[in-house]
Amino acid sequence: MTADDTNSARIIRSGPEGAEARDDSVVVEEPLEIRIDGESWVVTMRTPGDNLDLAAGFLLTEGLIGGADDIGTLAYCADEKDPDLRNIVDAKLVNGRAPAVDERPARAIWANSSCGLCGKATLESI
Repeated sequence: MTADDTNSARIIRSGPEGAEARDDSVVVEEPLEIRIDGESWVVTMRTPGDNLDLAAGFLLTEGLIGGADDIGTLAYCADEKDPDLRNIVDAKLVNGRAPAVDERPARAIWANSSCGLCGKATLESI
């Protein structure tokens, strides 16, 4: 974990000797939208860093690719005027392995605790 992965937050620590206010480090968490051939597929929460590897692993575990050779390109949707686009990764697949939009199964993500963000299809839908 690096300093970029954390923010400082003021906390109150309670212990046998009482409570004390102090600064503490908290992990940064941001949404990541994964697109396939420009079409939104899913939004997940993550600690920023290794986002392209995370997206590739997601595609593999979802069965959308059989391996790294199925990915043509994997890149951020970058626009210097819109820094939120650094939270969007687009995968261009080879061999037509991604299902068409109307053929994609509905995603069912079960969670017993969540902010409600994971499983959304786009950042705009949040």
